[in-house]
Order: sequence, then C-alpha cells, then structure tokens
Amino acid sequence: VQEALGEAGLAGLVNNAGLAVAGPLEYLPLDALRRQLEVNVVGQVAVTQAFLPFLRKDSGRVVFMGSMAGLVATPFVGAYAASKHAVEAVADALRFELHPWGMHVSVIEPGVVRTPIWKKSADEADALTESFPEECKRLYGPSLEALRKGIKGLLRTSTPVEKVADAVQHALEARRPKTRYLVGRDARLSKFAKRFVPDRLRDRIIAKRLRLPYG
Repeated sequence: VQEALGEAGLAGLVNNAGLAVAGPLEYLPLDALRRQLEVNVVGQVAVTQAFLPFLRKDSGRVVFMGSMAGLVATPFVGAYAASKHAVEAVADALRFELHPWGMHVSVIEPGVVRTPIWKKSADEADALTESFPEECKRLYGPSLEALRKGIKGLLRTSTPVEKVADAVQHALEARRPKTRYLVGRDARLSKFAKRFVPDRLRDRIIAKRLRLPYG
C-alpha cells in the first residue's frame, strides 16, 4: 500500500470482497465456515487497517458491502448471514472510532441483486453438497431443492446492480452520507420484519417466500 500511494491521501475505500457459503449448519464443514468469515469479515478488516493511515490524511470514507442477510438470517445460508451480521458490527464500531477525524463509515444493505455471486454460490454449494454424508441429503435434500427453486423466483424480481452502485456513490460523495443504505424492496421489508414481526411468524413468511416446508 505504501509503495502504491506514497505520501498521498485516500478519499474513500469500498470493501466489496465477499463470497457465500451455503449448506445446513448441522453438516457445514468448519473449514468452510472459517473461509466464509475469513473472506467476508477478517479480510475486510485487514484491508481497512492497511488503508486507514491514508484515509485519515484526507478524512476519507469507508463503505462496507453488507446485505439484508445481515438483518435477517435465512435457512441454509447461516454462515453467510453470520458474516454479514459481523460486518454490521464492525462498521458500527469503526464509525465511532473514526469520528474524531471527521471520517464517515457507511454500510450498503442490498436485497437480492443480479450479480454473478448467485451462480458462483450455487456451483460451490453443489460441490459442497456432494461431500455431505447421505444422512444430510436424506434430512435436508427436499428443502435444499425447494430453496433452489425459490431463489430462481427471487432473482426474477431482483434489484439491478446499478441501484447498489448509486448507493455507494452517495456514501462516498454526499455531504452528509447515511450510516446505512437499504437497497431494494426486499431489503426494506426485511428491516421492517426484523423490527416489528415476531420471530416465528417471520420464519413462516420466509419459508413461504422460499418455498420451504414449515410445519
């Protein structure tokens, strides 16, 4: 970083690296969980630490790419949701810590967005599922198949990536940036549900939306 920037300052940093590990938590390999947290949480903190001396010179801004999964966890993506909940906590703490230098920290909280992560995650989930024991496939196979179909339905009404880019631009350039940017109707509904809908009722709504069996 020092060699690339020299003595220059930095106006903004966008932490956008991420991946999604899918699978039932009961059988999820711990190495897969560690990889999820290493990329989505530890990696973003490491990058931020490396650039903070340069950001401080220009009272620069930090933007984290969160997710509605950081607001409401859904079945079979518990590891991903945990990483995005952690990003929310990291951003909150950093916002306080950097305030004395006039630095802003924002989190982008999009819903389902049309990006390659869905295809990549599905391919990785297929490979991971193959390594699961037969008992896992027996217990969770029907639900995982229903989830696949449910996700395809969500993608048809997903948020264009340009909407997310607009939120990032506002966080970097606005005179008074928001601390959080909800992007997409589904993200706004998730925030509402988290605040006002009882847990068990919310579970039923999620199950219905994802076409999952729920007694």
